[in-house]
Amino acid sequence: MKQVSIVTKIIIAFFLSSILFMTIVNALYLIFDINKIKKELDKEYEMVFERMTYNLSNPVWNLDEESMIKVISFELNASFISGVAIVYTPDKLPLYIYYNKSGEKVVTKDFNSTQIVSNKIYNKNIMKDTLQIGSVTVYTNNSYSKEKIINVITESIFKLLLYLLFFIIISFSIIYVLVIKQIRILTNAVTLFSEKKFDTKIKTITNDEFGVLSSNFNTMALTIKNYSDNLEQIVVQRTKELVESEKMASLGCLVAGIAHEINTPIGISFTASSYLEQQTEIFYTSVKDNTLKKSSLDEYCQGAFETSKLIVSNLDKAAQLIHSFKQVAVDQTTDFKRIFNLKSYLNDIVLSLKPQYKQGNHSIEILCPESLFIDSYPGALSQIFTNLILNSIIHGFENRKSGYIRIEVIVDGDIVKILYSDDGCGISKDVIGKIFEPFYTTKRGSGGTGLGLSIVYNLVKSKLKGDLIVSSDMGKGTFFTIKLKQYST
Repeated sequence: MKQVSIVTKIIIAFFLSSILFMTIVNALYLIFDINKIKKELDKEYEMVFERMTYNLSNPVWNLDEESMIKVISFELNASFISGVAIVYTPDKLPLYIYYNKSGEKVVTKDFNSTQIVSNKIYNKNIMKDTLQIGSVTVYTNNSYSKEKIINVITESIFKLLLYLLFFIIISFSIIYVLVIKQIRILTNAVTLFSEKKFDTKIKTITNDEFGVLSSNFNTMALTIKNYSDNLEQIVVQRTKELVESEKMASLGCLVAGIAHEINTPIGISFTASSYLEQQTEIFYTSVKDNTLKKSSLDEYCQGAFETSKLIVSNLDKAAQLIHSFKQVAVDQTTDFKRIFNLKSYLNDIVLSLKPQYKQGNHSIEILCPESLFIDSYPGALSQIFTNLILNSIIHGFENRKSGYIRIEVIVDGDIVKILYSDDGCGISKDVIGKIFEPFYTTKRGSGGTGLGLSIVYNLVKSKLKGDLIVSSDMGKGTFFTIKLKQYST
């Protein structure tokens, strides 16, 4: 249903009430004018009738038919008289004069009242002193009275429209200034306020209820603005703390994983070095006692070579793990921008996460140009891909023994597209629109904070000034597209 504003309702109600009021008043005046016209017509008829009977008294007494016709003809010039009949008292022979349909005056002694279309009949005796010598009957038509009434009605309608227009213009101007304008000011202010423009203020002009309402609105707006500002600061601070907490949790996970992963090459190196130490003591004793044989020397040299090779290989593995962890850990805990090789850095991130994805026998493939360098924030990228990979492992590969993650980098001009995909369970349509919302998680109560993908989104959009698009099909996996500039400003 279409919404109708209160201003429109006021205008419509005002117009209708004005029209109704003015119509009623004008109708009363019209009735009064019509009655007045009728009385004036009756008075005019009576005056003509009196004059006619007076002027006919001598011609009738003298039987002067020519004079009678002159008197009657003169009176017939009045537009409201349609006919006059005279009856002579002595012989009762009527003399009748009337207008026929062609407008000609007809004088006849054959009286027939049905020939006259009359609205009203006036009859009076013709007197000579105190003696009745005849009678006269005047027939009036209704066209004259109708014309007068129509003229009055037309004039009344014209006055009604003129008064109504004047009344509406003046009244609407007053109502607009006093009511409608104030309502629109308040409406616009509330609309802006609903759009979170809390600095909206209404300039108070009047000292009436609208002025009080405007003043109270300004006070309320200022109070809510202060609450909003304080709340924003609290939210920013809490979000920052949660993000830092998430970073530390991620870093702690890396530390635990790296510690476990380093334990194997260090253990092998320790065992090999212990074995080499033992063989060296035996070799030294043989040399000291002069019991060393050539075969024993060859055996010792071969064992020492293989053992040292094993130690160096495992220590190199440990060094690589420590280097990747150190680089990723430093980048995640700092906020510096630098130029770095993207593929090498992605390898470091994946290597630092190896304990997590190797536990489920998952595999990660990186397809990136070897010589691609970008000028960006490595810490942000580390956090982004750490969260994406862990999200795939925790959510996408849930209840699965193995999964596949693919990270492909495509260079398009100065734009770097990073296509991240997994072959996990996918994200349903009712969930995919909420995954970037803070604190939204499907693992509530199972260790999920709901900040992982929210941090990813904010880092891509705010920190890296890039774009992030997600798509997913249930049972086929999830696909993230990250677009950022190779050399950001």
